[in-house]
Amino acid sequence: MSRIPVILTCDLEPADRETAIGEAGDWAGLEEVVQGISALRPRLAKATGAPVHFNWFLRLDPQVEKSYGSATWLTDRHGPMIRALAAEGDELGIHAHAYRWDDATATWVIDHGNQAWVNHCIASSVDAYRKSFGRLPRAFRFGDHFMNNATMAFIDRAGFRYDLTTEPGFASAPGILKSERTSGALPDYRAMPRAMYRPSRLDYQRPGLWLRRK
Repeated sequence: MSRIPVILTCDLEPADRETAIGEAGDWAGLEEVVQGISALRPRLAKATGAPVHFNWFLRLDPQVEKSYGSATWLTDRHGPMIRALAAEGDELGIHAHAYRWDDATATWVIDHGNQAWVNHCIASSVDAYRKSFGRLPRAFRFGDHFMNNATMAFIDRAGFRYDLTTEPGFASAPGILKSERTSGALPDYRAMPRAMYRPSRLDYQRPGLWLRRK
């Protein structure tokens, strides 16, 4: 019987999408989610007869910094819990969103149409990750399954080895929620591959042959 690999990802982030400025409280349900998923480890290992490792993607971006006072709030407040996951062999990656605070309207804007801001959200998250763990991250997931060729090129240059952003089957839309302020648009994933592949340097939604990424 052949084995089918399964990748389970969990984004560790605030429960509220539009976080309050100066928020001091904890992230609702964070510890319960980590404990609940971690409790599956021995059961899944017994059922599959193989080691089980999960993928945790951490919010360390400008929205977290603006609302909680530090981009490393998550790793500062829950350091022992996160280090325990790493000790189990789990992957700790980055989950970045493109929320930008607009002072003029005192609201959040999901600024996917601003590539410079998108790049900043990624770069600042990488910096916060390095401060937290003393190394660079390997895995990445952008928030709201947003991706484009420029962003894929940026995370490639940043040294990421794995991207788990894309979610095949989704059609293009301005954003996840109609009530949120957004720029740009979410991509159309209906025709992209449903298996792992090395993306082309010309089109991240296609496997690369001669022009594939590392």
